Amino acid sequence: MNLPNSILRQSLSAVRLIFGRVPYIPECFADYCDDRRFARWLFAALYVLFWPRIGFTFNERHRHNRAMKSPILSCAMVLTLALGALNAIYADSATWNLNPISNDWNTAANWTPATVPNGPNDVATFGVSSTTDVSITASIEVNSIVFSPGASAFIITPSPANGAIVLTISGAGITNDSGITQNFVTYGDEDSSSFISLTGSATAGSGTILTCNGGPAGGGRGQIYFNDTTNAGDATVVSNGGYIFFYDDSSAADGTIIANREWRVH
Repeated sequence: MNLPNSILRQSLSAVRLIFGRVPYIPECFADYCDDRRFARWLFAALYVLFWPRIGFTFNERHRHNRAMKSPILSCAMVLTLALGALNAIYADSATWNLNPISNDWNTAANWTPATVPNGPNDVATFGVSSTTDVSITASIEVNSIVFSPGASAFIITPSPANGAIVLTISGAGITNDSGITQNFVTYGDEDSSSFISLTGSATAGSGTILTCNGGPAGGGRGQIYFNDTTNAGDATVVSNGGYIFFYDDSSAADGTIIANREWRVH
């Protein structure tokens, strides 16, 4: 998750104004974050919120600075950090480009803004594009996938070439406003499988086809999972030798299940 520079500067400037300095960021803390700038911002937030209990040592100038600062400034700091958190949460929603440089979902340059949608609050939007066969080469989680009105016809495929790859849709699900059919495909190769997993209350939407293909003998198979209270909506779910799973309180709803070859529904 990449925190915008403007939010980072505002947050750290406020910390410096209140406490007289920006806190040291332990390496062990930064190592747990994908982005050191985000680690620095988050540690600054913890520094403000838990300072009375942690008991950082200040010199006399720092004590004087702290005593002179207005409580209003502290409130402003908390507000700045809160706004920064909201900005960070939604920072990775993006729209697939009209002319992407490749068909790889996991390449930031293929999206506007140039960031990969990959988080439980992220929305991946697809409109008109010259590249419509989209491959997912590392596991991805999004809140929802939206096909805008007039969007091209896409095929989105988690590719198991680099091991087991999972597309997790954990929020609203799939929204298809394009007016045409949109396809999602999973399959297996000699060593691994690809998966689509709907969790929470996500729906497969309408005007969508989810297909799980088989693989070579002794190899992996495409798999589609409906978990929690998810449902197939009005989608068509097809097994061409792959596996379809309905767990917990999930349901097919008004969806159509088609078995063209050996398949399983659990």
